[in-house]
Amino acid sequence: MRAILRYCLIGLSLLVLTACAIGDAPAGTPVPITLEPPPTTVFEGDCSQTQGLDTWAQASEFFVAEFMKSVNTAATQNRQEMHDTIIHMSKVRNEASKVVTPDCAQGVQMLMIDSMNKAVDNFQAYANGDVDSLGNIVAEIIGEIDRIIAQQNELKAQLETQYQSPGN
Repeated sequence: MRAILRYCLIGLSLLVLTACAIGDAPAGTPVPITLEPPPTTVFEGDCSQTQGLDTWAQASEFFVAEFMKSVNTAATQNRQEMHDTIIHMSKVRNEASKVVTPDCAQGVQMLMIDSMNKAVDNFQAYANGDVDSLGNIVAEIIGEIDRIIAQQNELKAQLETQYQSPGN
């Protein structure tokens, strides 16, 4: 009887250890990141409509700052750590694509979305092991974001002028 009890306890112990091992994910192979393309950007309205320009300026300023923060975070992470950051970057890009953009902001909106696409694509390729390094992509994206911010500031100055003019 003791032998049967001992074999049952050993069998139960092995079963528990096996169950624990099955629950552990393999450490070396991360799940590839698969992303949907961003939605089509909406170009609508003209910049004489102060409210449309204001809405775009506020939204785009937020999205650029949030995206820049994610780029800087991803640049300090290794391939395995980047997964959630890249997913966040793609969500920010997708939301930025949805912002209704008036005519005077079309150029900066296209630059913003193109830069975001470039960053997401390069970080995704690196995290998935499709490329060996990020190369100069971080510096390129930071340079492009600096240009975007400069253009946003010009449009915000235009917006300020519109708010100060009579009738607004």
